[in-house]
Amino acid sequence: MPIKRFVALLALILMSFSAHSKVYQCTDANGAVVFQGTPCAQEAQETELYKAKQGKFGFHPSWFVSPRVGGAVARCTDTGCVCKDNTYAYQQNLNTRLLNAMSSLQGSWRYYQMMFDRYIKVQKNGKASGLKKSLDDAACRVAVNQKTIELYYQEVSDSIINEHEMASSAVNRINDQCRQPNETGWTNSDRAKAWVKCRDRNRKAHNQANRLKREYSGYYFSLMQERKKLFSPRSQAR
Repeated sequence: MPIKRFVALLALILMSFSAHSKVYQCTDANGAVVFQGTPCAQEAQETELYKAKQGKFGFHPSWFVSPRVGGAVARCTDTGCVCKDNTYAYQQNLNTRLLNAMSSLQGSWRYYQMMFDRYIKVQKNGKASGLKKSLDDAACRVAVNQKTIELYYQEVSDSIINEHEMASSAVNRINDQCRQPNETGWTNSDRAKAWVKCRDRNRKAHNQANRLKREYSGYYFSLMQERKKLFSPRSQAR
């Protein structure tokens, strides 16, 4: 087929799937390539083509697809999530709850991929039944982390960023109120005495502001680190 006709045909195929969130490129054992809006057959090689460059919250959509095998659906409340026969309790601190989900999503996908590879391998020998429960559990871990991020990311991430900025501003504001003199032999000067009085008067507020800054800096930098990872695509998509 001439290259121009192939490109035109490919464009028409992709346009026909514009209503779907995902398009799959499937290559069968004979090397034939087919584009479709549903996952490929298990014996076919699959490449998932994402219509959007960014998904929810700017994260790459490959993190938020549903695992192909497992049929996991997470139902969550303020106390935790239920998926199939599994119950997952939430930590009370919302910041920790979100950051754990963002970090665990990466690990849960790696675990799912490992179990999926083992499942497909033994399935060919007709011995996959023993691994199905483990694969379902792995899919649930992915689904719970996805749902937790979906529920809490916007609210909690905004709170972490705002609190970090407010705590940093509070420290800077107190430091500006009590600016240490930059002069030689200043120990007994009026400016030095005024600085010492200001420092002592604001010591409690300064310590409290620094404590909050350290606390929210930890949350803030963890959020930025995990968010950066989720902006990039997963190495595998199943």
